[in-house]
Amino acid sequence: VVFNKEKNEDEVMNLIQADDPLPINVTRAVYTVVDRQTRVIISVVQNKHRVTGEQHVVPTDECEEIGSAEVVFKHPLPAKSQIDVTYTLDLDGILKQGCSMLYSESI
Repeated sequence: VVFNKEKNEDEVMNLIQADDPLPINVTRAVYTVVDRQTRVIISVVQNKHRVTGEQHVVPTDECEEIGSAEVVFKHPLPAKSQIDVTYTLDLDGILKQGCSMLYSESI
């Protein structure tokens, strides 16, 4: 689930499609929203209906949350700091999520 600032609402972006071959790794850049942001909560959701092909944005009410993770930053980050979120779905259907960020302070 990603907050769309222009629309002022949450959106679900399909990163792994129902017909994608396994195993698969997908990385997506997301960004902090406010200055001095100290954490972000990343929700993992599954569509209630099968979605394939080019249907990437799904309304949140057509999904159910299957997990979430809170990422607490070592230092507060400025707005628009990039966070790379990676999802890995293995052959056994196990989904793993990880994130990384590159941040350097201006002197």
